[in-house]
Amino acid sequence: MHKSEMSRTTVETLIDGTKGRTFGVSFVKKDGTVRRMVARTGVYRYVKGTGAGFGKGSMKPLRTVFDMTKGAYRTIPTDRVLEIRFGGRIHKA
Repeated sequence: MHKSEMSRTTVETLIDGTKGRTFGVSFVKKDGTVRRMVARTGVYRYVKGTGAGFGKGSMKPLRTVFDMTKGAYRTIPTDRVLEIRFGGRIHKA
């Protein structure tokens, strides 16, 4: 784990606290690069109903969000988040 990453529980609580509003997040990808994303939860457009098989309540440390820039669903590895930007505040590890 990267030194400055937040705990998975803290990240999930912060993401849930956005209640569908837009937030920014930075995390370490599998290849070691840092990804910045503007995202939101609670988006149901383009949902096909098949499901990813993981997400909230899953044992895998992933949270599905809607990437506002790409206009597509993406997953955030909740165990590798560096910071979350929401409500005029920056929550860093």
